[in-house]
Amino acid sequence: TFLISPPPSANTTYEIFAQSSINGNTCAEIKLVDEAIVTVIETPDNTAAVSDHDICEGDGTFVITVSPTVASVSYTLKTQTGTIVESLNGTDGTLSFSALPEPSTSAVYKVTATPVTQDHQGNTCPEIEVLDSSIITFYPAPDLTLSIPNDTICEGNDGVITIESSEIGIEYQLREDIGDVLVGTPINGDGNNISFPAITLTTTTAYEVLAERTSSGCAPIVMTQKPTIIVVPSPD
Repeated sequence: TFLISPPPSANTTYEIFAQSSINGNTCAEIKLVDEAIVTVIETPDNTAAVSDHDICEGDGTFVITVSPTVASVSYTLKTQTGTIVESLNGTDGTLSFSALPEPSTSAVYKVTATPVTQDHQGNTCPEIEVLDSSIITFYPAPDLTLSIPNDTICEGNDGVITIESSEIGIEYQLREDIGDVLVGTPINGDGNNISFPAITLTTTTAYEVLAERTSSGCAPIVMTQKPTIIVVPSPD
């Protein structure tokens, strides 16, 4: 057994020579027919890009991708605590892991890369962690069940729509139920009861309220309760 030190950094072919010695006389050396080929299994590149995702509640499943990948490398998706989610061989392009279920909170996923080829003893080379990680930002939907009472006014008076126990970080937009015509500008929740600017009406009008989590990019959602400003007509 020969010990090669330092080990080669690239594939290398070695020739082996044999030489006999008899009674102190050295015979001519001869080259063995066979050669020793040392194949170096390269450490995977760990600079691939791993996709991030912003998930709005109700979006459903999402897919984490890695790009670029190498066919001779196995890529493993793991949770932040190290639990293995899935392992797939590279594609020499973009690799897509299987769809993951919608999360209920923000999370981080890591990816490790391991050469598929084993060494001469059948051992797998050490894995290396990809520098990039998948950051999953989850945005829960606004509470759509908040109370929005009706208001009753005399004809020509002002009516007010109030949202009880509004949520901080949520923007509320009033619009007419028929025709979806926006009324005024959005107001921000503050954890307390909040009211839209007063509206002067001559007829009973139904409204609905859109709730949107600010700075999330998620679409506004219609709240469950649709308030009505009931107008009591003046006597004839």
